[in-house]
Amino acid sequence: MNAYQLKLKHILPPFIAVTLGTVIAFGILRWILSIKFSIVGIKEDVWEFWLPLLLPWLPIRLWLNARLKRLTFKVESEISRIFYHFIAWVTMTVMLCVSQAYLTTATGSLKTLSTIEDIEQTDAARYYKVDDFSVAPSYGGTHAKVSKSGKYGTDLNFDVYFVTPMVSANAARLSRIPKVWYAVHFSERTSNWTSKAEKEKRYKVFFDKSLAKMNNYKFHDLDHFERLPASSHRDNYLKAIQSRVNAPKVHDFIVLRPIQDKYEDRNGHKVAWIFRAFAIGLAVLLLALIRPSLKDPES
Repeated sequence: MNAYQLKLKHILPPFIAVTLGTVIAFGILRWILSIKFSIVGIKEDVWEFWLPLLLPWLPIRLWLNARLKRLTFKVESEISRIFYHFIAWVTMTVMLCVSQAYLTTATGSLKTLSTIEDIEQTDAARYYKVDDFSVAPSYGGTHAKVSKSGKYGTDLNFDVYFVTPMVSANAARLSRIPKVWYAVHFSERTSNWTSKAEKEKRYKVFFDKSLAKMNNYKFHDLDHFERLPASSHRDNYLKAIQSRVNAPKVHDFIVLRPIQDKYEDRNGHKVAWIFRAFAIGLAVLLLALIRPSLKDPES
């Protein structure tokens, strides 16, 4: 067995086992704790982004680190070894993000409602088709958000969240605080390296453009609705509702986001991308293992 084959035998099996095991175990954990039994109230964007970003370091340190320590380089440097940790981290993170997004859409059931008022009398679902509904744009609410992103805060993000009450088509007027809200979100990213006056000008242009879109919005141009779970997006929509109804408690409102794509297409190509991410990470690792040597375990 040549030197390269020895490196593959030493590194490859634990890399495959740890990567696939972490993705599968995390998916099962979320399904039990959040989807099936709702034991924990972790927000969806934490499951789909923040935990996949942080979680891989634990199995890498526990099960891969000792194997990677046996790699030696002509110029010994901890940075060289960290590169292999980075390959495993990126591979697992991408696979976890995509697999969690797939879990979200694949487990979401669809219910068909005769009228929007039926939503309060039926068990909650992720997706809805509503045969009969109308909106009350004059009672709508808005929440705007400006944030920084990118390395060193180089990007400036504009977000505006619109909510409009949903009622049955034959409703003459709103007799109570609306329970169900139609949600629309517009966003734009610009450079943060401009003057304050220029930023304010760009924000005003963005907001006016978004408001014009809402004034001409086709509320019935959709295939189905998605009921937003606990997430940062839902929090922002709730702030928009709060600004309109001025109610002390807004957590029990139902926020529905219109989806133009067909329900049957909700998963997209997520499964394929899970395996593509794994294949790309594996290919990069195979190439990266050409360079280092493998230290004798007794040395």
